[in-house]
Amino acid sequence: MFSLPLGIIGSLLFLLVTHNTLNLYSLIGILVMDGIVAKNGTLLLDYTLTLMERGLNAYDAIIEAGRVRLKPIFMTTITMIVGMLPTALAMTEGSETRVSMAWVIIGGLLSSTVFTLIIIPIIFLFFENHPPSSWFASLFRRKANAK
Repeated sequence: MFSLPLGIIGSLLFLLVTHNTLNLYSLIGILVMDGIVAKNGTLLLDYTLTLMERGLNAYDAIIEAGRVRLKPIFMTTITMIVGMLPTALAMTEGSETRVSMAWVIIGGLLSSTVFTLIIIPIIFLFFENHPPSSWFASLFRRKANAK
C-alpha cells in the first residue's frame, strides 16, 4: 500500500507539468494507475516472501525478488505508457477531456515504478527488522513509565 501514494504524487506532478486539470477523467486515471501500481508492489513482495519461505534472509530475498520481478514490472509499465501515449497526445475534437487521464496514468506509472523498486524494499526491510508490534508497544511503555 506504500506504493499508492508514490503513484499519486507522480500523477499530480504530471498534471501540473502538462498544465492539465484535476477532473473526472484524471480521477479515473488515478484509479486505473493505482490498480497497476498495487499489482507491481504485490509482485515484488509476494516473491520476496516466497524466497524467505525457501530459506533466504530478508535482504537477499528482496534483492533477488527485485532482480527477478524487474522485467515483468517494466514490461507492464512500458506497455501501459505506450498504450496511453495516443490518448495523451491526441489533438482531435473532444480529446482534451481524456488527455488528463492519460497523463495521470503515465506520470503515476513512471514515478511509482521507480519508487516501487527503491522505496518499497527499504520499507519492507525496515518493518522486517523492526516489527510494528515491538515499536508500537514501546511507545505505550514510555508513556506509562513517564507517569
